[in-house]
Amino acid sequence: MEKGLQLAGLAAVMLVLLYSAKSFFYRRDLRMLGHLEDEAAVRKAEEVVQELIGHKG
Repeated sequence: MEKGLQLAGLAAVMLVLLYSAKSFFYRRDLRMLGHLEDEAAVRKAEEVVQELIGHKG
């Protein structure tokens, strides 16, 4: 009986750890995607500014 409870407890801890790791990597991936989108937006804005400066000159 005691072994069964220990095994159930260990399984519960492992599930919590796996779920926590999954959540961490999911949030990290979202942050990375957001960062990449920000970089793309900055590049596009720089291109637009360069075009505007080029048209004025």
